[in-house]
Amino acid sequence: MQKENIQAKKGFTLMETLLATTILMIVVSGVLGIASKSLYLTYAAREQITAFYLAQEPIEYIRFIRDSNRLNGFPWLQSLAECQSATGNLKCVIDTQVLFFPPTASTIRSCPVAGCVERLRYETVTRSYTYTVLGTVATKYIRTTSITTPIGGNPDEARIDVRVSWTTNGVVRSVALNEYIYNW
Repeated sequence: MQKENIQAKKGFTLMETLLATTILMIVVSGVLGIASKSLYLTYAAREQITAFYLAQEPIEYIRFIRDSNRLNGFPWLQSLAECQSATGNLKCVIDTQVLFFPPTASTIRSCPVAGCVERLRYETVTRSYTYTVLGTVATKYIRTTSITTPIGGNPDEARIDVRVSWTTNGVVRSVALNEYIYNW
């Protein structure tokens, strides 16, 4: 009788071990799944933040052009004709790292009718984004800018629209910003 109890206890201990191992595996796989999803979401957030700042750059650059034009006695949107239309259908790329005043053809270029497809490039030395090929690495970001003026018949108001798009895992993502500026 005693021998049977000992064997039953050994079997019961084996069952406990298997059950504990199963529960541990479920808990660990759940934690690993959460960690994996967190890493993916962190990476996606980093891409979106980068795109947001890349979209903000041409807006700041156009403000710089407007202010410089006004301070130098030029028409307020001079040098921005490649991006400017009454309907907002003219698209352009603006290389914000080329700081010439007035802007040159290498700074602001109109896009083909089919749309902008030129990717931004990353300059590893200055840690900035540009369209210059030398010393840069191609990125996944495509930035498009347009300026609509006049707004509601007001020639002293313009709307700037910037879209930055990129593809991650076959999914096209984008950030779009717009801002109104005025001829002060």
